[in-house]
Order: sequence, then C-alpha cells, then structure tokens
Amino acid sequence: MLAQLIALGVPADLDVDVRCGPINVRFGGYFDPAEDGHLAVLVPIFPDAPSDDDMVAFFADNPSRWWRNSTAPILNPDAIDRAIHFQEPLAVWSSPLSWLRAGGDGVVILTDDLDVGFHLRGVPTVNAETVELAQTIDRRLRVVVSLPRIRVPRRAA
Repeated sequence: MLAQLIALGVPADLDVDVRCGPINVRFGGYFDPAEDGHLAVLVPIFPDAPSDDDMVAFFADNPSRWWRNSTAPILNPDAIDRAIHFQEPLAVWSSPLSWLRAGGDGVVILTDDLDVGFHLRGVPTVNAETVELAQTIDRRLRVVVSLPRIRVPRRAA
C-alpha cells in the first residue's frame, strides 16, 4: 500500500502514522475496523497524538470519499491553532489524500455541516486547494447566524 500511496504523490518521508486495514463502512460517513475486506488507508485525525479511535479512512482507488470512526470534524485541527498563534495562512485541502501529498500540512474539513466560522475564527488567511473549495468555505463562512435577544429581567422589590 505504501508504494501505491507514493505513486499517488504522497512523500516517502511522510511523518504521519498512516496505516492500512480493512474497514466496514457505516451509515453517516463512519466506519468500523474489519477482519477482512478491501484495504483502506487509515490516517490519524490528530497526527501529533495518533489514536485508533480517531481515524479517517479512504480507499486509494477512490480518495475523494472518506469515512471517520469518530465525530472529529477536522483532520489535523492543531494546524488551526498554529495558524492563529503565529498569524500564518492555513492550508485547507480537499481530501485526506491531498493533505498527505502536502506532507500533513494544514487541515481537511471532514464534514459538510461544520460551523466553519467557529473553527476558523482568528485564522488570518485560508489557502484553499481549489476554487471550488474556496467558494464552499466562503459560502459557509457567510451563513447568517440568528443571535439571541439579551435582556436583564426586572427583579421584584
């Protein structure tokens, strides 16, 4: 599988704990590890602290579709904190494979319902991999939020 990833453009010296294993795909974009079956590429969602409980999986022959085994909505969320802290641009990739090709730099938004404004607040610049991804992020940042009315109730004297 490593040779296949290298053929797909992933650097041979990648410093991410990428694994391969069979998975069972579940409803809602999730997966479970399996005993046998088609091998998937397994990427830790938190590369600085890899865990079998927080992985994203994809098949090398269809890398534009992926599944998670946790509810974590972002691959490599620590990159957001670094971008905010150092006031540097944040690379946002279209897929886990693109993220691997970039050497594990930046993030991948793993869900379609993520509150992008909440997670990217404070990031000075987003460098999106594609025009389509940039447009999607921009559209999701511009979602109108319904703010609550704030009151101070009168107290009985």
